[in-house]
Amino acid sequence: MGIGITRKFDIDDYLKEYEKKAKDLLNYEGFRGIDNNYAKTTFTTWKITTDKIASNEKYGNLALRILDVILYLEKSI
Repeated sequence: MGIGITRKFDIDDYLKEYEKKAKDLLNYEGFRGIDNNYAKTTFTTWKITTDKIASNEKYGNLALRILDVILYLEKSI
C-alpha cells in the first residue's frame, strides 16, 4: 500500500458512496434550474473524491492544497 493509505477504496465502495451522496448533492441549490446530467455527475464524482482525500488524516489536507494550486495554475495556462 502507498504512504498513508490505510484501506482500499474499490469500485464497489465508490458506487455505494455515490448512491449515498448523489441524492443530497443533486439537490444542491447550485443545480436548481440546471438540467445537465453531465455537470451533476461530474460534481458528485469530484465531491466523493475530495471527501475521500480529505479523510486521510495524515496527508489529506496537504493533498487538497496541492490540488487547489494545480487548479489555480491550470486556469492561467
